[in-house]
Amino acid sequence: MLKTFYFNPYRECTYVLTDDAKHAIVIDAGMYDEREQERFAEYIKKEQLEVVALLITHAHPDHVCGVPFIEAKYGIKAILQPAEGQLDIPYFNIEAMATPGHKEDAVCYYLPNLKSIFTGDTLFQESI
Repeated sequence: MLKTFYFNPYRECTYVLTDDAKHAIVIDAGMYDEREQERFAEYIKKEQLEVVALLITHAHPDHVCGVPFIEAKYGIKAILQPAEGQLDIPYFNIEAMATPGHKEDAVCYYLPNLKSIFTGDTLFQESI
């Protein structure tokens, strides 16, 4: 299941991807203020999810402002600019691909089982 949150003044997309066993990965952490942090945490609690990873597509402020909150709340470390290839994340099959351009540290995350890719700001809506 995929849940999308729109956070901060830039309306950055924070994604929560869950498997059937209620493990969750978070892609980008754009929660800007306490109200947005509470909204995120309430969803995780309500759905009884276990957050196992936080993946960052690039280090612009609108994508990382919530990193300290998620790291502290869920006891995990953000993954930023991983080596290309298969990531060692429990319960999920994820491949990282370097996509510099929008930002030099930009990464896309491909989930082959779901035939889905998370691009951060590599692609913008209505830009192609």
